[in-house]
Amino acid sequence: MLTRVLLALLMVSASVGASVRSFDGVEWKVESSRYDATLYWQLEPSVIVSFYKQAGLPVEFRLLAPNLIEKADNASLFIMSSPLKPYKNKEPVGEVLKSGRRMSDGRQIEFVGEVPKLLDAMSKGDWGVVELQMPSGVQNVLEVPAIDFLKPLQAFNDKRSVLPLLGWEQGKETTLHFDVSEYRLNSKNRQDLQDLVGLIAYDGEVTSIEVDGHTDLTGHRLNNLTLSQQRARAVQDYLMELGIDEELITAVRHHGQRYPVPDASHQENRRVEIRLFR
Repeated sequence: MLTRVLLALLMVSASVGASVRSFDGVEWKVESSRYDATLYWQLEPSVIVSFYKQAGLPVEFRLLAPNLIEKADNASLFIMSSPLKPYKNKEPVGEVLKSGRRMSDGRQIEFVGEVPKLLDAMSKGDWGVVELQMPSGVQNVLEVPAIDFLKPLQAFNDKRSVLPLLGWEQGKETTLHFDVSEYRLNSKNRQDLQDLVGLIAYDGEVTSIEVDGHTDLTGHRLNNLTLSQQRARAVQDYLMELGIDEELITAVRHHGQRYPVPDASHQENRRVEIRLFR
C-alpha cells in the first residue's frame, strides 16, 4: 500500500492513487557558521528538509520529521522528475536502515554519498523524493520540490566553497601514522599537516599545540623511545616549516611504547598525536 506524504504546508497523507500537491509558500533558506552551511526548507517546527555541509565532511541530505521517521523501518532517497517535466524513472541516491546510525534516533534521517548528484539534479529542475517503508507495508512518499531553488542553492554553494578543508571537530585531535621503524613524514602525513595548518590559520583562536610521539610494541624499549622522539620532532619541524610559530607548540613529548591504543594493530600504534587548544 502506497501513501503519498507531500511536503506542502503540512505533512498530508493521501489515499492510494490520490494526488495532493499544494506547494504555495515553498521558501528555501540558507544559514551558515564558520564551520558549516545549511540549505533548508522548514514546513513547521518539527518538519525540516535540509542539505547540510560541515567543513571536512561530505554534504548530507537531512529530513527531520519525528512523527514519521520513528515509525519507519528504512528510508530511500531518489531523484525524480518534477510534475512540469516529462516522466522519467526515479534515480536512487541512497538508503538508510533503521539499524544504521544515520536513523537510530528516530527523529532525523541523514543521507550521505551521492547527495551532490541530487543537488545538481534539483538545480536543473528535478525534484527529490524520500520513501519511508513502514512495518505495516505502507510506504510514505515525501517529495522535495525544486521551487524557487536556484538563488538559495547559489548562496549555499558560495557559503560552503569558503569552508576550510578540515573542520574543527576533525582537526582538534589529529593522528598521523608511520611505517615500521620510520620517522620521516610520508606524503599523506604532509598533506594532513598542511590541512591542519590551514585550519589553525582559518580558526585564529588556537593558543596551544601539543605533539606526542608513539611506537608499536615491537622492538627494544629504548630504541622505541628514541624513534617516538624522532617522529614527534619531525612533526614539530614540519609545522614550523609551514609557518607555525615555535611558541605555539607548547609540548613535544615522546612516549615510546608506553601508551598503546587498546586492542589496536601495530600500524595504529606507530603514530604521532597532535592536539589543538583554544
